[in-house]
Amino acid sequence: MASENAQSNELILWLKALDLPLWVKVALVMIMASILTGAGSILIHGLYKADKEEISLAATLLAISLPVLLVVTALVFGSNGEKTLQKRTARVLQTLIPACIKETFEISDHKENSSATSLKFTPVIDTNMRGCIADYFLTVANNEGLDDIKLRFSIELNVKKANVIFWLPLPESPVNDVSLEGGNLVGLIGQHRLHCAFGAVAEGYKLNASPVFRSVANKPMMGLVFIRFLPKDFLLQALETLYFAQDVAFFVRGFADKDEPAHEK
Repeated sequence: MASENAQSNELILWLKALDLPLWVKVALVMIMASILTGAGSILIHGLYKADKEEISLAATLLAISLPVLLVVTALVFGSNGEKTLQKRTARVLQTLIPACIKETFEISDHKENSSATSLKFTPVIDTNMRGCIADYFLTVANNEGLDDIKLRFSIELNVKKANVIFWLPLPESPVNDVSLEGGNLVGLIGQHRLHCAFGAVAEGYKLNASPVFRSVANKPMMGLVFIRFLPKDFLLQALETLYFAQDVAFFVRGFADKDEPAHEK
């Protein structure tokens, strides 16, 4: 039974990944229409003539053709193919992840003797898409008189792997492969962010030993790259994409804070 369910799931995912040309879809519809029409005609004629053999034949044809009809419907009317995977990627990067991140900052204060609530933070996320890469600039205005939180990060997402890159000001001391190992990392990102990094590693991320460097907003920045391999058929499974977005949101929420009282400008 488990083997049959697994095969059915594989078939459904395979169907979702297909991108058939229009003429093939039209041909499939015509074939299925002719089969159903023939089976219906045989059934009606058998009922009219009280012919058990014709009725049995029509029932057999319908029993076979109806499940096939469901498959054809998935092929013809389902949104499939590479373009769909690209659209799903864009949706995860542009819509799902920013929405989950904003939710993690929406913390309410319950006032005494009142049911009124007020948001502590007002998150704003600017997103710049580059294919399957999204660059984010998170700004969190604090209503308690503290400095606003500003964080730049990027997510590179493909069907099998995701890179989450946090862009931090370039430290004064040189950075090399060894700097991201052992106790040297805490000197670069602080104890709080180090705790978040260890938590991400425990959740399946891998910190790339070598940082990346680039100019962001005309400022030299160092990027910490966290790599995560994704489950099979990740983009076709709503549960997996939602979990990934929520996990990234908690990661970003934790990394937005740091040990020092002031934040990057």
